[in-house]
Amino acid sequence: MRSQTALASLMALLVLVPSAQADEVIRKDGKTVKGFVVGQDSRLVRILDAKGRTHRIAMKDVDSILEGPETGDKGTDAKLEEIDTDDADELAEVAKAAKSSGNKAWKVVAMMAIRVDEDHLEAHELLGHILVGDAWFTSKKKADTARKKLVDKQMKEDGFLKWRGGWISKEDRSLATKDPKSYVKDDNGVWRNKAELMREKGYELVGGKWIPGGTKEDKADRAKFKKLTGENLWVVTTDHFRIYMMEVPPDEVTAIGELVEETYDWFLKQMDLPEDTNVFRGNNKAHMWVLKDRPAAVTWFKNYRNRFSLSDGFGKLVSQSGNCFGAGGLIDVGTPEGGRERLRHRFVNHAAQFALRWFSPGLRSAGKDKRGDFSFWLYESFGVHAEHEILGNGVVVHSTLAKYGGEAGRANKAFETKDANDRCEGYVRKGADPLLNIDNLQDLNMLSGDHIAKGYTILRWLMTDKLEEFRKWIRERNKMKSLDALAKILGMSPAEIDKKWREMAQDGF
Repeated sequence: MRSQTALASLMALLVLVPSAQADEVIRKDGKTVKGFVVGQDSRLVRILDAKGRTHRIAMKDVDSILEGPETGDKGTDAKLEEIDTDDADELAEVAKAAKSSGNKAWKVVAMMAIRVDEDHLEAHELLGHILVGDAWFTSKKKADTARKKLVDKQMKEDGFLKWRGGWISKEDRSLATKDPKSYVKDDNGVWRNKAELMREKGYELVGGKWIPGGTKEDKADRAKFKKLTGENLWVVTTDHFRIYMMEVPPDEVTAIGELVEETYDWFLKQMDLPEDTNVFRGNNKAHMWVLKDRPAAVTWFKNYRNRFSLSDGFGKLVSQSGNCFGAGGLIDVGTPEGGRERLRHRFVNHAAQFALRWFSPGLRSAGKDKRGDFSFWLYESFGVHAEHEILGNGVVVHSTLAKYGGEAGRANKAFETKDANDRCEGYVRKGADPLLNIDNLQDLNMLSGDHIAKGYTILRWLMTDKLEEFRKWIRERNKMKSLDALAKILGMSPAEIDKKWREMAQDGF
């Protein structure tokens, strides 16, 4: 018989002799279910199979319950034959690999690891179990109940008093009674002075609102900017970005920081990359500045060009349009255009483009005479696709008429993803140039809204119907021009790709 452990789910574990065995329930009618028994009493046995389904079988219908080496999934069982199944670490690695590949048998293997070592950290974390004290729990509700009991015991031992459904120190009790609004409960249910607690958590009181104050580096940057320019800005650091914004409330800057991280997470999922991947290499972050107007942008360039090793060309672009993106590596500087919602679109668009550019080594410097291909059309299309997926519609986030260093070659870039299908259908009817011609556009000034419509629709087709091919395509672009690489991946000629695009355009995609 099996003995119960601290797991609240009644996971059945052998506690006398650790053994990495799976389970097999044999019914009286001869049918069997392989997997892992997760619950058993005098009336019922519950067994999780390798497809993630839980079977509830009445004990009156059970002939026997056996232990064996097979989970019921052939691929997983083959993996188990290659390892020491009495080693919880090796079992956890098999479970982790199965989970990352979408094989539902991972849960059975993780439970096998816990059967060998009931305190195995990685196996418990894979299963989403929560450690409270020295016991593991499989539900947040039960973990919270156990945690509350531990906290209550500790509070009593430390001399805290019960107050308003929580605990409070004897010193704070009289103050809180006089001014209860100035006290809040912390994560442990202890009433604390709100201002003291918020500052302890790194918040600052700005305009009557408590705002995340940022890191020490953020505060230092704010002070330095004030000293250099006489102006105020707010700085927020996220896992992969640093956001600097003038004349925008701090809470909105924080929200923008959350938005670019959401975009980055979206990119990792599209490219099937691990959650901890930093495509910006090492500890690098993308720096994204929003300055109030063009004179402020010019002042910024004069003061920050050395810090970011910016070229005269970068400064020229900033002075002409107040905007420049990517030319300085991981730098995006610009002025607000079109209001706050347009600004949200710009951040999503540029965050996605940064991630794409830095994901593939070599693409950032590739040009007409170099190995690879920069492909402005692909970056712009990818950026508006990210907007469409995250914000519901993608628009060109720079000015309608480009101002990138001169009057020649400017093209009308007006574009919205919601109009792309109709635009491409009309474009095909008029006998448009072959799709592959956009691969020859190396100057962003030459890129029109029609080109972006072309690029966006083919990119959306790939990311919707041929995502794995899309991922391979992005990697192949290190070796050849975009559409040549795509033709290789799809096993089609460039002309056949163009024909496919025209057919999709006529059918409305």
